[in-house]
Amino acid sequence: MESSELFRALMDLGHSDAQVRALTALVESVYSECLEVSKTIIRHFPEYTLHDYAHIRKVLEIEERLIPEATRNRLRPLEIAALMLAAILHDVGMAPSQDEVESLLGIRDHEQYRDEVGLGIMSD
Repeated sequence: MESSELFRALMDLGHSDAQVRALTALVESVYSECLEVSKTIIRHFPEYTLHDYAHIRKVLEIEERLIPEATRNRLRPLEIAALMLAAILHDVGMAPSQDEVESLLGIRDHEQYRDEVGLGIMSD
């Protein structure tokens, strides 16, 4: 994350502001936690991209290229943090908890699934 222009900007703004340093620490904490959670995506969605630090770094890089430099230079700390958190968290919903996985795997066949979600049809 240290290679991110947005992160470096946030760090620079935090040199003279304790609240910005706390915000930076929060972004780092969410990044660390999300990185661990995101690694489980490949286990449940093997056909998808590996969701590791390189993926998050790439999303941050794309985000930075989309925002003109003049605009990036005017961003306030909270805006920088929000942009970073959006990039970091964008795939976290693809990482089901173990309880969710067990619940989903407990539904063994299509008819049972339809009945459980209220989509069952009358059979002969």
